[in-house]
Amino acid sequence: MAASFWHSSHCQEWLKNEDTLTPEEKSVREEKKKRDDSILTDDEQKILRVHLASFLTAMGRHARVRCRQRIISTAIVYLARFYYNNSFRDFHPHLIAATSLLLAAKVEECHFPGLAKAIADALRELNRDLPYTIHDIIDGEYFLME
Repeated sequence: MAASFWHSSHCQEWLKNEDTLTPEEKSVREEKKKRDDSILTDDEQKILRVHLASFLTAMGRHARVRCRQRIISTAIVYLARFYYNNSFRDFHPHLIAATSLLLAAKVEECHFPGLAKAIADALRELNRDLPYTIHDIIDGEYFLME
C-alpha cells in the first residue's frame, strides 16, 4: 500500500479523465455508456451504486457472514471497478456484489470454510427473488477478476 494516495495504484491507474484514456478505453467506455443509458439515466445509475454499497454492507454484516469493514470496503471497490467497464445490463448487480464480497474476503485473507455458502444464504435472505446459488457466486469470480 502506498503511503500517499497520490502515489497509490488506485490513483495512478483507476482515476482517469477523458484526456488520459487510450482509444481502446474510450471505445469500451462509450459502448458501456450506450448499453447503460438505454435502461438507466445518470441519476438512476448513481442511485444504483449507492444501493449496491449499502446492500454490500448489509450482506457483510449479516449474522452468518460477519465480515470486517475492510473486507466490505474492498468489495465495494471491486464492484465499482467491475462496473467501470461492464454494463449493469449484462450482469446482475446483486450477484456481482456477492461475488465481490467473497473475492474481497479471500484477498484480505479472512476466508473461512463455508464463507461462500454463508454469502449465498445472506444473498437469498436479503433478496428472495434471486435464483442464484453458491455455484453462480463462485463462477462469477472469473468475470470479476477479468
